[in-house]
Amino acid sequence: PSHDICSYNVPFRGSASLKQINVSSSNLYFSSEDGILYTKNKSELILYPANKNTPTYSLPTNTVNIQNYAFQDNQHLTQLNLNSAIWGIAYGALSGCVSLTNIYVPENNSRCSTQDGVLFNKAITELERYPPARTNKTYRIPITVIKLLDNSFSDSEQLETLNIPSNVTTIGSYAFSKSKKITNFVFEGSVSLIGGSAFNECSALEEIILPNGITEIPA
Repeated sequence: PSHDICSYNVPFRGSASLKQINVSSSNLYFSSEDGILYTKNKSELILYPANKNTPTYSLPTNTVNIQNYAFQDNQHLTQLNLNSAIWGIAYGALSGCVSLTNIYVPENNSRCSTQDGVLFNKAITELERYPPARTNKTYRIPITVIKLLDNSFSDSEQLETLNIPSNVTTIGSYAFSKSKKITNFVFEGSVSLIGGSAFNECSALEEIILPNGITEIPA
């Protein structure tokens, strides 16, 4: 039988009351620790239960991948400590984590970095995730950033104004989705691509002035 779990269709994803997943120690393909589902050797985190009530989580030292939607809709997590081996966070992994205020990455991680709790790639040219529960009303993206990844600012609870510097050329899909209080986007340069549903359910947004360089907005 197959031992794969497709990260887009984990059988337990969306189970809002789920607090823990336990795997038999004799299982050859999967494992669990503290109620969290991993591959057998813990190289991949598959699912962090949506109702696991633990404010701080630290990734095992040998985990290198977090699967799509792994933490989706967990509203208890406030601090996520990544490790020195992690490659990054997969699509939608932190969607709906509306209590998350800080992401930490050790300095010796060769692929990722953080500034003020915000997750970037190592070179700080890609902004991967802005924690939704950060209390800043205004945020200025670092000048080195050229790309905002998919879901990068989704679910932001307090952010009202976002300053997008001149080097940013690409904004990913669902980048600002469900950001409840954003009213103003300040484009300082030549964004050329805005991904699909980037402003999905931005209920407070009243006006967007698109930059001169915009060439593509997917239908």
